[in-house]
Amino acid sequence: MTIAPLAELLIFGILLGGIYGLSAIGLTLIFGVARVLNLAHGAFAVIAAAVSYVIVQATGQNLFFVAMLTVPLFFATGYAYEKLLIHKLLPLSRERRIEALILGTLGSALAAESIASIIVPRNFGLNYQLPPISLGEITVSALRLLLLVIVAVTTITLHLIIYKTWYGKALRATIDDAEAAQLMGVNFDRVASVTFGLGTALSALGGILLLLVSNISPTMGFPVTLKVLTIIILGGLGSVLGSLAAAIVLGLSEIFTGFFFDTAWANSTSLVVLLIVLLIKSEGLLKR
Repeated sequence: MTIAPLAELLIFGILLGGIYGLSAIGLTLIFGVARVLNLAHGAFAVIAAAVSYVIVQATGQNLFFVAMLTVPLFFATGYAYEKLLIHKLLPLSRERRIEALILGTLGSALAAESIASIIVPRNFGLNYQLPPISLGEITVSALRLLLLVIVAVTTITLHLIIYKTWYGKALRATIDDAEAAQLMGVNFDRVASVTFGLGTALSALGGILLLLVSNISPTMGFPVTLKVLTIIILGGLGSVLGSLAAAIVLGLSEIFTGFFFDTAWANSTSLVVLLIVLLIKSEGLLKR
C-alpha cells in the first residue's frame, strides 16, 4: 500500500472514531452523573440526522446551518427527557429502578426508531463535495478534514465547559460523589437534567455528521447504542478521554477491517476489539 491511500484511511478512521466519540462522551457523562445507561441514546442520533436531512431536502439550506438549529433542539429534548421520564424513576428502590429504567429507555428507543422511520422511511445520507487538498503526493478530502476540525473544536469546547465553568465543577463533583456534592450545595436535579441535555446534543451532532460520511438507516439506533456502549466500556466507565481514545481505536479498526477484508466484517469489529481490550486490560483503556 502506498502512503496516499494509507493517509486517506487514517484520516477517515480518525474522523469516524471522532464522530463515535461525540456520542460516547455524551453517554459516559450521563452515566457518570445519573448512573443510567440510556438505551435510547443512539436513537436520538438517528432522529437528529433524519430531522436535519428532511430540513436540508425541503429548504435547500446548508447542513452546517441546520445543525446550529438542530443540536440546541436536541439539548432541549434531552433536558425534557430527563425531567419527564428519568427523574421520575430515579427515586425508586434499586431493583425497581433498574427494571424501570431499562423498560423506560428501551421503550423510548423503540418509539424514537418509529418516529425516524416515519420521518425518513428509507436509508438516507447527504453527498457534499469540496475540492480535495493536495499535500505533495497525498490528496485528502477537504470535507473530511473540515469534519475533523468540527469534532476537534467540539471536543475542546466540551473540555473547557467541564474544567472551566461552574457547571463543569458541579458535574465533576457529582460524578466523583453525588451525595457529597449535594452536601456541598450542588443541585443534583439540575446537573442531571443539563447533563442529559448535553449528552443528547452530542449524540445528535454525531448523527448529523455521520450523514456526510455514511448512509443512515432509520432503524440503526440500537446498533449505534451498542457501539457507543462498547466504546465507553473500552474507555472505562466515566472516562471522557478514555471514551475518545476507544472511539478512535474503534473507528480505525472498522475502516481497516473494511478495506482489507470486507465491509460486512466492519460492524463486528467493535465486539472483537472489546474482547481483546478486556482480556488485556479489564478496567478499560483509560479508567477514570
